Amino acid sequence: MPFPDLMGIGHDEHATSILDTPYLVEEWGLPSPVVLLAGDGRDLCPSG
Repeated sequence: MPFPDLMGIGHDEHATSILDTPYLVEEWGLPSPVVLLAGDGRDLCPSG
């Protein structure tokens, strides 16, 4: 599956990286273990 972008590795308060995966997995209610490589969470939420 092609991605339009790819998260970086590292800490940057202005960008999301794969190091944010544990927080985002909890925030979005995703199954674990998983590593997030791209996305902003909008495609993970069921639509109405």
